[in-house]
Amino acid sequence: MAAQILELIPLDENSYNSRMSALKDRYVQDRMDSNMMNRDAATSFTSKQWESILADGKATRDHYFSHFRNKDKSNVRWSWIYVDKALQNAFVIEFYLDSKFRGQGLANPLWLP
Repeated sequence: MAAQILELIPLDENSYNSRMSALKDRYVQDRMDSNMMNRDAATSFTSKQWESILADGKATRDHYFSHFRNKDKSNVRWSWIYVDKALQNAFVIEFYLDSKFRGQGLANPLWLP
């Protein structure tokens, strides 16, 4: 399968807020499930954790939030990547590929050297 060229587009404020809200809700649920916390405790824990990681929200230094668009200008995936410039490496914190685009090799460019 030939690789598709994807355009990298930074998330706008609305997309960032929407994606992060859904992601935070999932983290709260995961915390409730894995640590047997009630919703209030899990929400408080997650909020404190996120505030320490993303002190300036979308503008937090070295954190990159992006859509990937295909040739039809459809958003096929989004990602949150942290780049550690001192260590010269990056960490994919969150990666989501829209279900209708799965199985097409669109995630490969992110994982392959």
